Amino acid sequence: MYIRGRKDSQLCTTGPYSLTRNPLYLFSFLGVVGVCLAAQNLILTGITALLFLAYYHVIIRKEETRLREMFGVAWEDYATRVPRFLPRWQGPDTADVVEVNVRIFTRSLGDVGWFLVAIIAIELVEDMRIDGVLGGWVLPY
Repeated sequence: MYIRGRKDSQLCTTGPYSLTRNPLYLFSFLGVVGVCLAAQNLILTGITALLFLAYYHVIIRKEETRLREMFGVAWEDYATRVPRFLPRWQGPDTADVVEVNVRIFTRSLGDVGWFLVAIIAIELVEDMRIDGVLGGWVLPY
């Protein structure tokens, strides 16, 4: 809602972007870890968290280089005020009114819908395992 459709033309510094420079990656991380925890598999959770953080560390560094080139001093000022990944714990800086393109917002909701599908699938597999339909399937903890 805050960045889609304008990330290559405007430096987004309000809303969730005033708390962390990478709110999409932060919430994707929380979602992935949540799905792994819903699967009740701590080993998978740990491995997934480490792989996610290692991969996105590289991605974030590349994006920061590009943003520094695009926005110069404005980016440097923003980067000194707002943490890279873990959010600062104060209210977000935001306008009273935010203009939202409904088509882009709706498409964004579809992009994150896979988290809900994953959690439902995990619950179905767990129920089938408990009911004996998937007997013998034991996930390591």
